[in-house]
Amino acid sequence: MSFCRQGPVTRYCWGWRPILSSMGLGAMTVFGVLMINLQPAWVRAGLPLSAGVTIYVAATDLVPEVNREPGIRMALVFFAGVAVFFLLRLLGPL
Repeated sequence: MSFCRQGPVTRYCWGWRPILSSMGLGAMTVFGVLMINLQPAWVRAGLPLSAGVTIYVAATDLVPEVNREPGIRMALVFFAGVAVFFLLRLLGPL
């Protein structure tokens, strides 16, 4: 069985695989939250894992957008944002 939706220009169709993957991701997220609540000591492993996933998503999603834009302006804006983040982290309360 496939699901189809008419977009503004083209028709989009997808099957069960993306739906089941999304449901699995949601279930594993709830499972992770429950496990961290049952074993608070696991936060020491869970937080770095979450940070790594976030960095991976940023590197695979945001950086190609920077590379796709012509010129250096987008790259400078991206790295300026990273620099502001680190400066705020250094100046902010612990």
